[in-house]
Amino acid sequence: MFSNIPTAPPPLNRRSFGFSFLIGLIAAVSLMTVLSESAQAATPMAGATISNRATADYNDTGGTLQHASSNEVTTTVTQVGSYTLVSDNAKTAAPGTAVYMPHTLTNTGNGSDTFNITLPTTFDTTYLSGVAIYPDTNADGQPDGTTPLCTVVNGTSGCTASTGLLAAGDAFHFVVVMNVKATAANGTMAAPEVVTAVPVSASLYATATLSNNDTLTVANNIPVFAVNKSIISSLTTGPAGTEVEYKLAYTNSGNAAGPLYLKDLIGSGTTASYSYVTGSARWSSSGATALTDATDTSDPSGIVYQAITAGTTTIEAFIANVPANASGFITFKVTVDAGAPLGTSETTNSAQYARANNGTVDCTGLPCSPALGTVTTTNQSPFTVIGSYSVVANNSTASSTDGNNTAATGNDVVTVASAAPGAVVSFNNIIWNTGTSSDTFNITTGSVTATGSTAFPTGTTFQLFKSDGSTPLTSSDADGIPDTGPVAAGAYYTVVLKATLPANACNPTCPTGPFTVSKTATSQGNPSKSNTVFDQLTAIAQPSVDLTNAGGLGAGTGSVASPAITTVSVAPGAIAYFNLNVANSGTAIDNYNLSYHLLDTTGSDLASAAAFSPGTLLAGWTVTFHVNTAGTGACSASTLGSVVTNTGAVAPSTTANFCAVVTTPAAGPTALSGSYRTYFRVMSGATGASDIKLDAVTLTPLINLTLTPSGTGQIQPGGTILYPHTLANGGNNSCGGNFSFTVTNSQAAAGWSYLLYRDNNGDGQVDAADTVLGGGSNATDTITTTMSALSAGTGVKLLVKVQAPAGATSGALDVINITATDTVLSCGTTAPIADTTTVLAGQIRLVKTQALGTWVGTDCGTAPNAASYAITALSQKPGECIWYKIVATNEGDADVTNVVINDATPTFTTYGSGGACSAGATLTKPAVGSSGTVNCATWPTVAPAATVQLDFAVRIDQ
Repeated sequence: MFSNIPTAPPPLNRRSFGFSFLIGLIAAVSLMTVLSESAQAATPMAGATISNRATADYNDTGGTLQHASSNEVTTTVTQVGSYTLVSDNAKTAAPGTAVYMPHTLTNTGNGSDTFNITLPTTFDTTYLSGVAIYPDTNADGQPDGTTPLCTVVNGTSGCTASTGLLAAGDAFHFVVVMNVKATAANGTMAAPEVVTAVPVSASLYATATLSNNDTLTVANNIPVFAVNKSIISSLTTGPAGTEVEYKLAYTNSGNAAGPLYLKDLIGSGTTASYSYVTGSARWSSSGATALTDATDTSDPSGIVYQAITAGTTTIEAFIANVPANASGFITFKVTVDAGAPLGTSETTNSAQYARANNGTVDCTGLPCSPALGTVTTTNQSPFTVIGSYSVVANNSTASSTDGNNTAATGNDVVTVASAAPGAVVSFNNIIWNTGTSSDTFNITTGSVTATGSTAFPTGTTFQLFKSDGSTPLTSSDADGIPDTGPVAAGAYYTVVLKATLPANACNPTCPTGPFTVSKTATSQGNPSKSNTVFDQLTAIAQPSVDLTNAGGLGAGTGSVASPAITTVSVAPGAIAYFNLNVANSGTAIDNYNLSYHLLDTTGSDLASAAAFSPGTLLAGWTVTFHVNTAGTGACSASTLGSVVTNTGAVAPSTTANFCAVVTTPAAGPTALSGSYRTYFRVMSGATGASDIKLDAVTLTPLINLTLTPSGTGQIQPGGTILYPHTLANGGNNSCGGNFSFTVTNSQAAAGWSYLLYRDNNGDGQVDAADTVLGGGSNATDTITTTMSALSAGTGVKLLVKVQAPAGATSGALDVINITATDTVLSCGTTAPIADTTTVLAGQIRLVKTQALGTWVGTDCGTAPNAASYAITALSQKPGECIWYKIVATNEGDADVTNVVINDATPTFTTYGSGGACSAGATLTKPAVGSSGTVNCATWPTVAPAATVQLDFAVRIDQ
């Protein structure tokens, strides 16, 4: 009957539908059973990326809150091998038959691998005529196809079959077929047939080789039973509530008839979370007639069947007589209960069977007497439980109630009332896992337009953060799309969107809101499931500013038409001072660029504010802006603070005070007597808020030599800066031929130095074409040079190169004053110019490095040595540690204050110990084995070039 052994190979890579994306999530389902904000711990797949960045908050020297982000460090999860091989078999067969020994190899690691399955070179020729491996594609314990995967050639070679590439969680089912000789005598093989499996990537496995033993007993003139379990319903995968129909198929391959006992358990052990469907059993010999579940004798003739339910359902059947070479089957149904664990681990049960009246089992009906003794188990026939996937994105941590996902209303909108241009607006978006299995949700921004909504202003930038609001949201699976990481069924995760408004959003007027952007969460378990929540800013506050002189017009009413608000009369070559008071009448901190537009005596007023052209000057005139050290008092040479071109931060409802210093030419056609209209403007480069006012300088002409303009700049310690200048004859006679330059260096004693160049090619840069006229580190120098005479209205270009000492401190200010004197003709000496150089304030740079560590039982042990840390990407196994070192360095030249370093445990990790802050700050951290924020707060002061540091370790989930 069994001489024609099946020989066709099946597909080698058999994957249960839905299981590939469940592996790594199943183990953690039971960890989160209540509504709470939580990311589900889950074993990451090989190749998954663990990445994040740290951030720092601090106040600069002006007291402004600043933010810095570190580089991103990444660790790739490496593969850890694990697999199972089940099970041993012990069967009885009649001579001249084939015996099927079913086995299942399951890849339980976190990555793909191929496994080689082998049989030994020889077999027991007393009993067997051949041994081969066949595929069992449908896991029913029977060979599929007619071609073996491999056959043992006795005495020549063994037999090796390949599973093909098995992804994590995939199973490969196969059958070892033993051909029993027709001449085989009764008895048991002296040694079992050993089935051995070895992974191709053996080095990844703690135990690389696994084996099963198949033992055969030959028995003549008695019944020899083989029973196989299979699923005959249309689905082998499904969610809770699925009805599954099983089949127990039996064959008597012996040479005598006999009774058969069958038993299966439903509802406990490997069938937990499954319920027997009462009245569902059928026997092949009775057609459609149902078998009774009761413990009576009302079943069809030839069978006694019962299904006793007491929590667990015990199914038993006694078939009184199965003829030799006859087959039959029993079917019954089970239902997958609500809450059944995902995957196949709860359904891989095997039924039991035995020959009744064989010395250990004595059945003439049910129950058997004595109690059931030695039995044989069937093959496994797994059913894969898959979860349902669903997501709601809303504004509530109390309820997962959804909105209509098209209008920014109700639970579907997170609202902020108002923000100023340039502000960072934070929105907390709640992502609910409303499915029945753990899931990860990809987060995309702006993919959906809300009905009737207005987009945020052009230039708005959006960034997603984790629930701590400080750690950027990254991709946990290296697909490049930020995601929540695993979230347990029924739990939620908060995704923070920060919208940075463009500083010029209201330039010149604010757009009309409300402004809306969408956030869409998409299930990775089932990408067809997504949900949208909207973030809405109701309005953007209009910025405004008022520029006045002391006692001048206010409320933004600066004039662009005569008469001037303030007029200052000076002699040609003298300096006119104007009070400039800048009042921020907006609702947010702002800063404003100071600029001027100077007209001569013959021009008309500006037609409008739009005609203002920053930096417009007449030849020989200069304008500089200084901090008014007298506050609202009158400006003079004694009240001039540092040279500025920007007001710096001005808080709402406060006023900053400055002086405009207008240096007039001593000679030339632009020094004629008359009123020179001088327009001053403040304008926010960020918000566009501006105001203009008209003042005037009145002067009479004089013949004189000019050196212009004064310069202002900022540099780092040890840095250099160039200031371009022009020595010009603004009069109506030639000047010079020979000139001397008197230079004073206010910080010469502190190590500041300068060089004076003639810029021969006028390119504003020091190059080989230029001539060094003199310089050094003296407090005072007189530099004499010979030049061609300067005719009226002509000039020569000069450059002053200033260098700060390496040890200069933040806020240090050096002034290089220069005058030029005509030593030949009678043009006299120029008005002095001042090159004012300020050392930059402090700034924080954040660098994050990582190193590999080892889990030592309860934590990540001690930190690696310093040389182990690197910015570059690393690879690490699940269950092992990654150490992080975040170093904040003050790369400026002034103290920074209130420094905080923020970080968090990345997706697929938990805190592993080792948290430490350098002296001066307090550590906040989660418990070992938990996830959350890790930060150091607060270092009151960090000096220039000083560093502060946060260290901690995380453990990769396993």
